Amino acid sequence: MSDMEPDLVSQNVSLFEFSGQLQLGRNRIRDVIRQGKAGPARVLIFQSSYKAAGKDHFASAVAYPVPRKPDSLLVDITYSLAPAMQFRHEEARPVTELLELLAKERTETTFRCTLVLRYPSRTWNSPVKLPLHLIDLPSLPFDEIRGFRAVKFANGRKTRYSIIVDRPENRDFHHSVNFSLTARFDSSIIDVFLKEGVSVSRQFIRPRSPAISERSS
Repeated sequence: MSDMEPDLVSQNVSLFEFSGQLQLGRNRIRDVIRQGKAGPARVLIFQSSYKAAGKDHFASAVAYPVPRKPDSLLVDITYSLAPAMQFRHEEARPVTELLELLAKERTETTFRCTLVLRYPSRTWNSPVKLPLHLIDLPSLPFDEIRGFRAVKFANGRKTRYSIIVDRPENRDFHHSVNFSLTARFDSSIIDVFLKEGVSVSRQFIRPRSPAISERSS
């Protein structure tokens, strides 16, 4: 499997998105726009699909010059198990073309990343018990707390990463992980982001023992 076509299924990821502004310079941005065959709006759109772990995966990306920042190219890339775009751009090219083009630049910048993960309760459990019953707070018009947000600070009060843990039907565990990471855009960048997001998620989920999994099935 190519580094640019990651297997989301084996990592319990259903959606993975990252975006950032790459400082390429006006002339290089002009070359990227021309190579990507952007239209008059100067917006590049990429769409593709592939199979991993026997499941369909979908990738989409948009790239365009940042308004009032002629030296910057904004890039937003999404991988998911369902089509991220609700339309098909007839002239869209594979996402790997954009990734390969940008990887040659090896430009370092700060990327904002989001991962959405899902863990079946039959084989996974949370170290934080959910739901939380509100029996000690009778004044609140609710019965349970089924989710929460946890935040890790970096220097001072700046957020290093955050995670929302949810159990909407009191069955599967749903995680949404958000973080920023400064990295050089190269062929390994997708693997770096996925490992970072999954490592945050794994702090709030544990594999069930085989005996417990068998009793739950």
